[in-house]
Amino acid sequence: MSQATATFGNVTASYGGWTTFRAVTDTELAIFNKATEHMLGVDYVPLLVSTQVVAGINYNFKCVAQVLVPGASEHNADVTIFEPLTGDPKVTNVTIEYQKLDGQLLVGAWSAWQPIDAKSSEVFQAAMQGIVGVDYIPQEVSHQVVEGMNYKFKCDAQVVSPGAKPYQAIVVVYVGLAQDGKVPRPIITDIQSSPQHP
Repeated sequence: MSQATATFGNVTASYGGWTTFRAVTDTELAIFNKATEHMLGVDYVPLLVSTQVVAGINYNFKCVAQVLVPGASEHNADVTIFEPLTGDPKVTNVTIEYQKLDGQLLVGAWSAWQPIDAKSSEVFQAAMQGIVGVDYIPQEVSHQVVEGMNYKFKCDAQVVSPGAKPYQAIVVVYVGLAQDGKVPRPIITDIQSSPQHP
């Protein structure tokens, strides 16, 4: 059975599948620069890229990252960017080694786990609307500044079925920047169950 494919510029890939990492093209560099232009405090240099076709295209850039302070060391970082079919590309995830500098949360850094507060609870409940079959109860949350905010919720989870056993899960939610004074609805970008749960 043949796979459905799509072409974006000079990139052709099957729907849902990530390509192997390769050198970054000039077009992809322009997309990276556009998406990261508001990410201040850290210099990201993309070295390799992998792409994934969805309703648009995801880019996973392997980067060298350096905090813009004298004497700062370099770190490896993954920067994920979503380019919609229409509109500008957006950074949806950054994975980087360090967490804080002088007590300040950096763009791309996940905060330490914290208790669920009112705002985090509101984000979680809004994102989970329409999710059925599993009950997720958030216990702790971590935040990550991107072009918007990622929330990573550590949850107790249980399939809605008699005799189902509870398990642990991580639910990642993305909230974009406000537009025309309105904050976009939170969206779930990843759910990871514990290794013991199928």
